[in-house]
Amino acid sequence: MASVDIVYEQVHFRHDPKWSVRLRPAEGGGPLLCVACAIEMMETAEMASVRKCFALSSISGVLKSSAGVLRELFRQDHRVTLHFIATLLGMLQSEEEAATVEKVDQVLVQLLQEFQNELPFHFVLDEVHKQLNSQLSVKRFLPTLNFLGNLLNAVPNVALSLLSQYVPLLDHLFTALVYPDEALRTSVVYAWQQLLQTSGDTGAQYLPVATRDRLCTLFLQTFSNASSAQLIKNCAGLLWQLVRLEDAVSVLMSSSGSQPLSNANEDILTNNSQTLIQDQEQQPADQSLLPLLLKKLLLSGDEMLQVASAKSIAAILVHSPSQYCALCIKADLSGFLFDRLASSSNEMLLWSVYSCLLLLTEEPLFFSQCHSVYGMDSLVRSLKEAVQLANLEVPQQGFLLLTEVLNRQPPSIHLFPSGSGFVAVSEAVKAGVSSSCLLVAAQAVKAATALFRVNHQPRPVQYQEVEGLIEAITSRLSELILPSSSHQRSTEEKRMSDSSSQTFRSKGFLLQALVCFQAACRLAEECASEPVLMKNPFTAPYKHGDGENPLGSLCQCLLRCCDSVWIPTVLKTIKGPPSAQMLEPLYSILGSQFVLLPSLMPQFASKLVSSGFYRLAVEHKALLCAGNRNPNLNASCCGFLQKLSMCLLFQSDPPCGSYQDFEEVENLLRCNLSSLCCHLSEWPSLLCEYQEPRAVQYCLVMILYLALKQGDRLLPDQTVFSSVMVLLQSVQEQGNCVLPRSVLRSALYLLAVTQDRSPSLDEAHLNYISKALASCQSFSSLYSHHPALLHFIWRYPELAELFGASVLELWLANKSQTDGRQNTADVQKGDEKRENQTQQQDCETSELLVLLEKNPKVILTLLDMAVRGEAPLAEHVLDVLRTLLLGQREFVADLCTSLRPALLQVLQRISVDNMANGLGQAHAAAAKSLPVVLKLLCLTQTSDPSSPSIYSNMEGVHFKLLYHVSSIGGMLKPTDTESLLPAFNFLQCCLSLSPAHSSDRG
Repeated sequence: MASVDIVYEQVHFRHDPKWSVRLRPAEGGGPLLCVACAIEMMETAEMASVRKCFALSSISGVLKSSAGVLRELFRQDHRVTLHFIATLLGMLQSEEEAATVEKVDQVLVQLLQEFQNELPFHFVLDEVHKQLNSQLSVKRFLPTLNFLGNLLNAVPNVALSLLSQYVPLLDHLFTALVYPDEALRTSVVYAWQQLLQTSGDTGAQYLPVATRDRLCTLFLQTFSNASSAQLIKNCAGLLWQLVRLEDAVSVLMSSSGSQPLSNANEDILTNNSQTLIQDQEQQPADQSLLPLLLKKLLLSGDEMLQVASAKSIAAILVHSPSQYCALCIKADLSGFLFDRLASSSNEMLLWSVYSCLLLLTEEPLFFSQCHSVYGMDSLVRSLKEAVQLANLEVPQQGFLLLTEVLNRQPPSIHLFPSGSGFVAVSEAVKAGVSSSCLLVAAQAVKAATALFRVNHQPRPVQYQEVEGLIEAITSRLSELILPSSSHQRSTEEKRMSDSSSQTFRSKGFLLQALVCFQAACRLAEECASEPVLMKNPFTAPYKHGDGENPLGSLCQCLLRCCDSVWIPTVLKTIKGPPSAQMLEPLYSILGSQFVLLPSLMPQFASKLVSSGFYRLAVEHKALLCAGNRNPNLNASCCGFLQKLSMCLLFQSDPPCGSYQDFEEVENLLRCNLSSLCCHLSEWPSLLCEYQEPRAVQYCLVMILYLALKQGDRLLPDQTVFSSVMVLLQSVQEQGNCVLPRSVLRSALYLLAVTQDRSPSLDEAHLNYISKALASCQSFSSLYSHHPALLHFIWRYPELAELFGASVLELWLANKSQTDGRQNTADVQKGDEKRENQTQQQDCETSELLVLLEKNPKVILTLLDMAVRGEAPLAEHVLDVLRTLLLGQREFVADLCTSLRPALLQVLQRISVDNMANGLGQAHAAAAKSLPVVLKLLCLTQTSDPSSPSIYSNMEGVHFKLLYHVSSIGGMLKPTDTESLLPAFNFLQCCLSLSPAHSSDRG
């Protein structure tokens, strides 16, 4: 059939050959096409419709396959082209056969599309206008209007000409729109749709206001009465074009259901829209009609119509959320949108509905009417479907909606009254966090952040779900691509400048994850402060003591994740220029750990300090918070530093000061850390500044002290030593020599520990230190159990004279406490603990022995402590001296030589007291010191045995000691075994060493 010539045999011989062409000549001679014959065939009324249809089909085929051939023929004379077009336009009205009219429409559109750059379209529009004017019956408009719609779709340029120059033609479109014929209205609506779609924003400017308003009114009437599927589909398309125009939306939303509808049909809705019919009957007369029509589309079974409805709702709300959200909510569009979420997995529909609901959440009425509560189940189910879709924008939009609902939900209206609802949303969020797309995962993390608000927690609180979410988020950190070293910084910055780069997305995810982790810590704190949230109120009372502590498990999970994953990850990320956004939640998280698990904080605090967090926090404050910048970061840093410092202060050994001292330090740090925004290199000048606020200087001293106790030297030792000395001097020179006790204790410790690497103090500086220490009533409150302090006090005679005995007594008292702890630990933990404590005792005794070697005067102080001190202290002194005397050291002989006269003086004093006060009264006073003195005599005798010849000298020290011991021993009662035993031991030792002739004298 395709090889048949397209000629009109009866007239073809009259036609000039130039209007004929052989198609596909390369194939050995194709069919002959004569344009003149084709025109005459169309004009001949007697010609069979079948033949006309065949000829039109052939021409259509040529236009599709060989349009250039026809173009060359028609270019010979444009009048022929116009005549052919006019003939085809006439056939739209004259032909009765639908198939022929369809072919005419097709060829016209193809021909005009082919010649759109060469033909004046006003000719076509004029012809269309003439046809519409000449028709007595509106029903005859249908073929022409079908053609007009197809033409506007194929040739967009026609739209602007029609809007700007053929406004009267638009009146015919309005006339057809109110005609009671669905097919005609379907065609008109399609034409209007194409007219607005192809003209775009420029065409809307040419559309007269009256024409636009009339179109909106008639459109609503047509849409409300539409029953055929095609008309409803075209109405949905035209609605989408209208709602893009802000002024048109205003007209559409102001049109109420009370306006008369032409030929209203009770069956206009689809089969599943009976609910909408009831809604329309109950609809107030002044309520907008458009929301009802939008619900009509949402209830249809066609997902394309549902998408169109959702997109139209979103377009309406975008123009003015404050104006239209309430209208849509009152019309219950929210409920219909949530129903679509629950019953569809179409990507475009889900995304459109998410967008609509997202805009509706800006209206408080959405929450007060509990749409969020009723729709949460549908939203969660749709999210579980969305995360499995290929289009990742859909779950991202869904989690954005969930985030907004969770953030905007009033605390008084609970979204999850039961645990099952919270578990369901947690599972959906967890699936989003595990998404392969970091953008989706980041949005899911934002939703988790909002979910961790305490008012969203059901009763009982689902701590396991919260813990599961935290672990899921933490597990994603290992997959992030983050900058790893400074030499790659330029490359990383270049990559990060591209918002689509993986590094940029990784940092974005990490930042949001930090905020989420911070929210989880805040939730744990709030739950820990509310007893009703800590336990399950539905648990039987007898089960509360079974050891189940879900909140404690969550807190341990937070600490474990923070210590093992979050801290290393963030430290790796901030190796380059630090980010205030990232550091603020980090320091807040670290501060929360001290509140959640105080029993585990001593080890955690020590680990933080040893990792350099004092230095990090101080430098970050100086770099990012100076000049009142980043107040939130400053507050987080200050809170962390305060809690870290107080934890270290509480675990100091021995405990530092009284409760008032702790409170004083806490207030000092709380009030002054925020103003401390300077680099570590600037601290020495601050400490040495006379005009600097003392409270800030005291903060510096406390931080230096606590950091140094953990082995972190924030400043060089010489710098610390000199700066602290200048501070002590400046305080006294200003007439205020009383420093806070905790600050003075810290300053003394800093001076002692940094002395070895610093020059010795002169008399003036020693005087400053002496006055400062003397200002405190009790030296014990300034004492720190550290060998450096012991050596520092005894290094300078001025200090040793005033505080040497006190520091020795405190050192030995700490040894006594160690013994007490050892005895308890021996029972509780066995031999291993006992061995560790023994090693510590040996170290403490060794320090004393080293001190004795450097300063022999210490022995006299120890002897005085042994004689005058309480029994435990005297025993410890005796242990130290025993260790020293039996250690076979080189200076033992000299030590014994100096020790014997001192012991002799003590014995003489005891003898004098006995003679002056009587044996009975003196015995009680001497009972405490006498056993210790006699034991020391035995030790000296054992350590440094004397030669027998020295006992022949009755004026010698040895003989006098022998005399006084025998004299005092004679006055003791037989029950005084504690003194008699060492006395007899000493006498036996002396007598065994005496020469033979001494027996005559005895």
